[in-house]
Amino acid sequence: MGVMATEKIGFHNAAELLDRCMVIFKKSFIQQIGMYMVCQMISSSIITLFGFVGGVGLVSALMATPDPIQYFSQFDDWYLLFIVGFVFMYLFVLLNNFMLSAGSLLSWQVFSERRIDFGDALKRSFMALGRLATATFAQLIAISAVIAVAFALLQLFAPDLLSSASWLFNPQSWDFVLDDSRALFAVLRLYAVIIIFALFVVVILNYFSLATSAALFDNRHFFGALAKSFMLIKGDFLRILGLRIAFFGASFLIEYSIMGLFAIITGVTAGISETGYGDYMGLATASMALTYIVMLAASAIVAPLQNIFTSMVFFNQKIKHEGLDIGITLEHLEYKHVV
Repeated sequence: MGVMATEKIGFHNAAELLDRCMVIFKKSFIQQIGMYMVCQMISSSIITLFGFVGGVGLVSALMATPDPIQYFSQFDDWYLLFIVGFVFMYLFVLLNNFMLSAGSLLSWQVFSERRIDFGDALKRSFMALGRLATATFAQLIAISAVIAVAFALLQLFAPDLLSSASWLFNPQSWDFVLDDSRALFAVLRLYAVIIIFALFVVVILNYFSLATSAALFDNRHFFGALAKSFMLIKGDFLRILGLRIAFFGASFLIEYSIMGLFAIITGVTAGISETGYGDYMGLATASMALTYIVMLAASAIVAPLQNIFTSMVFFNQKIKHEGLDIGITLEHLEYKHVV
């Protein structure tokens, strides 16, 4: 696989990093979109199969139960539901990490100025599936541990906050909350705890955001991938967090602005079709179909961009801490010498 140096490879500041993301996206646009579609089809097939198997198992269990209603009313094995939920979440995150790895390998080919090879990127993603599986498991264990500690602390130091949570979802109790200063204070404390907890989760996710890349490119397993991600981000936490918020916020706005625009068009055409001044049902149906297509297109554009961004942050930190650019430059020189 040939390489040819055409652009300076080195550590990038925030603006340069974002510019490089767009350059990589433009150079591998077709491949990135195609990889997203392939990974989506794989993910949808696996999720559908998992849901089908789970549904068949549930129906079989109900058929073997004389009185299903009584069974569920006396159901106390909630740990089984937790296990099923954890497995489903694990599968969902693993498939998302698989998509990230496939897009990252395409990004690496462009970044290191190799020939873009769609098949090789997909094959290497499948070959790394074992490492991705262990890193994903470590990520979920870390997040679950954070959530468990948060709930334990709440139960220990502020058990009343958990009971006051019901007020947030019951409009009939809002007048009572606003009239009672103690109830209002409890709800405000609950909001403060939720915000603090959310910020803490953001911190954890930012430190471990490069774990998938570490598993893919550095052959890290389990918590070794998390440790590598932590080491690469340590010292640049706020800079990378700000970059992530800005980039993913902009991506979110772009995607949902497109969806919102076509949702408005669909609503207008649907309203026209109900006025009775003409048969516009065909127009409304076409508009809804177009909206669905645009939603898929928006996701197909934004998701690869997000994968490119994550991989570029990983490469950038590897350049800063491990001299990745030197290795790429030496490889280019070796290739030129051989040629």
